[in-house]
Amino acid sequence: MDTIKKYLDNIFAGLPNTDPVLKTKQELLTAMEEKYNALKNEGQTDNEAVGAVITQFGNVDEIVKQLGMQQMGTDPNPPHVAGPNLPLLKEEEARAYISANRNAGLLIGLGVFLIISGVALMVFLAGMGDSGIFSDGKINDAGGVIGVIVMFLFIAIGVGLFIFSGIQMERFKYLEKGFTLPDNLREEISRKYDKQTPSFTAAIIIGVGLCILSPVPVLLTAVISGFEGYAAVAILLLLIAIAVFIFIKAGTARESYQRLLQIEDYSPEKVAADKVTGAVAGVVFPLAALFYLYLGFFRGLWHPGWLIFPVVGILFGIFSTIYETIKKSGK
Repeated sequence: MDTIKKYLDNIFAGLPNTDPVLKTKQELLTAMEEKYNALKNEGQTDNEAVGAVITQFGNVDEIVKQLGMQQMGTDPNPPHVAGPNLPLLKEEEARAYISANRNAGLLIGLGVFLIISGVALMVFLAGMGDSGIFSDGKINDAGGVIGVIVMFLFIAIGVGLFIFSGIQMERFKYLEKGFTLPDNLREEISRKYDKQTPSFTAAIIIGVGLCILSPVPVLLTAVISGFEGYAAVAILLLLIAIAVFIFIKAGTARESYQRLLQIEDYSPEKVAADKVTGAVAGVVFPLAALFYLYLGFFRGLWHPGWLIFPVVGILFGIFSTIYETIKKSGK
């Protein structure tokens, strides 16, 4: 009986521990045990019964192969499926990846923070310019021009951080081709993953709280005399920048465990959704920035032209949520 169980354990070793996989494995084990007991009752020896059961269920490999394709997509050799022919990941490699991914998350979060903060400063400086603070009779729209320069400076620094973090993670590209995680290492990473959950949850709560509170400065402009709208929007964007930094920093730390354990965000549906929303974001936000620059330089509408950024951000968030929901419901 133990031989049959070990046989199935080896066959299913390359698949993630999802509900469909575990259910199929249990159904096969039950059927094979029933056949084994029937053969034993007929007088066959243990070795004869085991051999007959394995022979009769000889298509188990094909079942597992098809199940693996369903779990990870249509590719028979998907990048995140561990198997007997894939390299065994060493403990020092796993630890190095977790550490590097955590550092990369810090850099990426800081880069995004700088970019959003750059937009916030642009809105603030453009608003100050419209209020006449920079007016000296020599430069028209000085606040808007200075704001755009500051925004591009922050964007340049942010993009530089993205590139640097990407270069640092290049040495772990081989993980995308697949790997096998030793059982003892998998258990250790699983424990760390579970232990990290409370801090991740706290970070998400704080980030969501900041996002919920971000519109408050804009609302206060209606009740506080002298509180300018451009300053309120700048504070709104700054709060969002802090929240996004927290999301990215906490998310990348958790993502390293998920990649090694091959769970959660590494499902085909999630990867496909991220590619689509990323492609849309890569088009929509640059167009919004170009339109804002057009309004500012050619129409003199630095204010209230900045409204395009929160509007586009809200619409993009709605699109991302709806798209991921549709992808999940179509599973």
